[in-house]
Amino acid sequence: MLFRSDLSPRRPPIWGSRSGLAAIAVVVVIAIVAVGFTLSRHLDAGHPATGHSAAGAPATSPRTSPSPSPSRASSSPPSLGAQQAAALDTLLISSSTARTALHRAVKQVAACTNLVGAVSDLQNVVNQRASEVGRAAALPVSALPDGADVKSALINALKLSLKADQDYLTWARQQRASGCTPSGQSSTYNAAFSASQRANTAKTAFVNAWNPVADRYGLARESPSDM
Repeated sequence: MLFRSDLSPRRPPIWGSRSGLAAIAVVVVIAIVAVGFTLSRHLDAGHPATGHSAAGAPATSPRTSPSPSPSRASSSPPSLGAQQAAALDTLLISSSTARTALHRAVKQVAACTNLVGAVSDLQNVVNQRASEVGRAAALPVSALPDGADVKSALINALKLSLKADQDYLTWARQQRASGCTPSGQSSTYNAAFSASQRANTAKTAFVNAWNPVADRYGLARESPSDM
């Protein structure tokens, strides 16, 4: 005895028809596109932009000047205020380089390693800071908002930084001459540290005056740990 289902003609499987294969191909393409879009969103979310180091932390690498955007590069020549702000920013990059060299040398002296090289590096930092003080005094700031106050705060911060650098150099020379003790602290070191704290206070006053100007001209904001 035959059942009704046995009498009905059998349809060819979907895998064997052109229309079925085309439908499956469309579904596969849609799935691939969806997976690729999802992965792209996850990769973008996993790489947030980084910024300057937190205020008060040692600078790990010198700051560099940001590259101008294509639109800015093709625009009209910068205004006098923009030129003066850029010149001041260039000086701040030099200060950042000195800060990085200072921290590296102080760490070496504290660990009693590479004392000759560390003393030489600290002497270079002192020379560079002295040059920066002179360059800051010669900066034209007439077109900058509150330019006179910004310049005065910068010179004060650099002078106090120079005093701290000189004290660290004196301490390093004593460590090299008298026999170094790792992590040893002396009155000379304490004087250098105190001078560094005063310099940090002056740097904070400067960046508070400078950052609004930097924002206005599209330059990098500063922090005391950058100088």
